Amino acid sequence: MDFMDCVKFANDVKVCYLATVDNGKPRVRALGMWYADETGFYLQTAAFKDLYRQLKASPYVEMCFYKPGENTGTMLRV
Repeated sequence: MDFMDCVKFANDVKVCYLATVDNGKPRVRALGMWYADETGFYLQTAAFKDLYRQLKASPYVEMCFYKPGENTGTMLRV
């Protein structure tokens, strides 16, 4: 799977689970992704949200997209 395959998969699925760090502890939440293209994966949040504060404090995140299917389905982690 190359990068553009990942972009297509993410745009098809749209919902991701985003893992951030808050005071040294993991935090995961489901989000609707805005879009993905050749420059990256884009989300939207507001400056008053915990998510915004967590991203400012530590930009190290992981996104997981899951598409149900036969057996266990397909997962993409970025």
